[in-house]
Amino acid sequence: MTSDSFIKLPDSFTDDGSEYHLTPEELYTYCLIYSLSNLRGSVQFNIDLLSQLNSAPYAKQTKEAKSKVKKIINNLIHKKVITNYIDGDFKNVKSNTELIDVDFEKIDENSFYRFSIVDFDKFDDMYDCYVYCAVAKWSRFNKEFKCDLNRWASILQVSKPTAIKYLQQAIDRNVIYVNTGEYTEKESKERKQKLQEKNSYQIKPFKDKEKTFAQKKKENKKKSNVTKIDFKPNKFKKKRKKERIEDIF
Repeated sequence: MTSDSFIKLPDSFTDDGSEYHLTPEELYTYCLIYSLSNLRGSVQFNIDLLSQLNSAPYAKQTKEAKSKVKKIINNLIHKKVITNYIDGDFKNVKSNTELIDVDFEKIDENSFYRFSIVDFDKFDDMYDCYVYCAVAKWSRFNKEFKCDLNRWASILQVSKPTAIKYLQQAIDRNVIYVNTGEYTEKESKERKQKLQEKNSYQIKPFKDKEKTFAQKKKENKKKSNVTKIDFKPNKFKKKRKKERIEDIF
């Protein structure tokens, strides 16, 4: 694999308002198939091969994983993202070793992210990969991705608490970086607290001069909240309470 090999990833795949909006599993599978493409642009593979190549497991059990792969590929065909031009219906594939020939539909020809295959191969989690792609596509414009938690839930197609979990996971692993939005003078009528601007995300660390006051305050708070041990026998100070969602994001 050469360093300039890349996956042509349409922006619409991580756009919650697009008809081509993919789930994390669908986007990961698309990338996996694309990485196998030949000089003609088409791909030949079978279910067994995909199940063995993926770094991010579809399921713990092999049988369940293969069944899931079939369902995801069929979704990609029905969303008109890839084309199975042998029989037009992936459901007709009878075995996991049967050769499948697919091609890629032309979507967003002028609006796509060049996702390095070298970078793709580093991911062992589908949600990390998806969050990265959703943010990375803005890097070619030298822009940050401004987004609130409700929008993240819509993009990831999960509940808000689940979206928070996957976002925090990506941040903790340095997949993406966050710059916390500043608090405004306006107050929320429901929660009776100041409203906050949208957080900014990018795939490289924010410089200190770029960080908001809210972000610096959050980082300083984490440093000062490091749990200290009381060295009296069998006695420890109470662990700090879990941070509020507002403190994390």
